[in-house]
Amino acid sequence: MDGRKQRTVVSAIERAAVALGADDATGLRREARQIRTLNQLVELDALPALLEELADAVAAGDGAGRERAIAAIGEVLGPSPLAAMFQAQRARGTTGAEPGA
Repeated sequence: MDGRKQRTVVSAIERAAVALGADDATGLRREARQIRTLNQLVELDALPALLEELADAVAAGDGAGRERAIAAIGEVLGPSPLAAMFQAQRARGTTGAEPGA
């Protein structure tokens, strides 16, 4: 396994969480492509498709689709800081704004 590639995958996952917080569907798709290209872990094989599903939900303003995709991403990532980054975006709704903002 190429450790450098996997570190790049981890960075792409982090950038995807940031893109989610900004409601950036294009950014989510970009990171999904990078993960699909570089990932070497079978445990993360479903992640690019889930990020694309999330990007579609973000682009459509589909809150329920967003929730489903975030939950599925959390299942793939397991209990981890990366999963927590996505879970933290749940409170932001579909606008990227903090609740009550």
